[in-house]
Amino acid sequence: MEENQCTDHILMVTPVGFCANPDTAATNPHQAENPEDLSPIRQQALAEHRQFRQLLTNAGIQVTVFEGHPHNSDDVFCNNWFSTHQDGFFYLYPMMAVSRRLERRSDIVDFLSKHYQLKADLSPSENTGQFLESTGSLVLDRVHKQVYAALSPRTNQSLVEQWCHNLGYTPCLFQSTDKCGNLEYHTNVILFVGTSIAGFCPQNVRDEQQRQNLRSALAKHHTLLELTPDQVNNFAANALEVRNNQGRRILIMSQRGWNSLTSPQKDLVYQHVDQVITPSIPILETYGGGSARCCLGELF
Repeated sequence: MEENQCTDHILMVTPVGFCANPDTAATNPHQAENPEDLSPIRQQALAEHRQFRQLLTNAGIQVTVFEGHPHNSDDVFCNNWFSTHQDGFFYLYPMMAVSRRLERRSDIVDFLSKHYQLKADLSPSENTGQFLESTGSLVLDRVHKQVYAALSPRTNQSLVEQWCHNLGYTPCLFQSTDKCGNLEYHTNVILFVGTSIAGFCPQNVRDEQQRQNLRSALAKHHTLLELTPDQVNNFAANALEVRNNQGRRILIMSQRGWNSLTSPQKDLVYQHVDQVITPSIPILETYGGGSARCCLGELF
């Protein structure tokens, strides 16, 4: 089966119980502390998400929406616990924060099971302290069977290698540091892979050999969009390419991330996609510590 890099169908979960999650703060320096009154940020997060969904549907992208749970602060970032694949299978993943494990809801799993066959449930690895948070940890080049993984407390090397062995992917492993000098919590914060363009931040990969290996692997099939640490902190790497119902390539990147790019960088992006969607989601970014790509579960 010929693989597509991009899907035209997205799963999203509304941020009903949204707030900064104290269980994830130790590994995510991008999230701010909660205000005393959570009602205003929850209302704004819901409005941002609603407008985000509307941008996608207006562009001809199919969106399946589940209502968030009032006790799940992070379930809006639904790409962290499942993945679907064009061979008709789906996978479930182990998550580091105990509170986030509640996001693996039976109703969403039931929905996935109607359209895909469960190939593997890796969540029991939580019992041994090993985590792999789906396409937060794994950035996939689906066409060329290459996976990029920034090792961190949330991305376990042995689980990455096991996943690659089972799915026939080649791993490119590296370490990337965040603005505090710690390991970046998710790969998709510092790297995205589209059909013919890939964005990454070489400066955050401190080891020279790892940086060269990463650059070489990405450049083999993609034009490189090199991002600065400041652009990463503005979520310019937290992007996803999709297709619409007419087959047009569309890059989704938050308004904050897109505004951080230079004019030449934007021109480069438009050489590889037909459209860019830039949702304004400052509340989700500020208190959740994630951005546009984190909100998008791919349904192949």
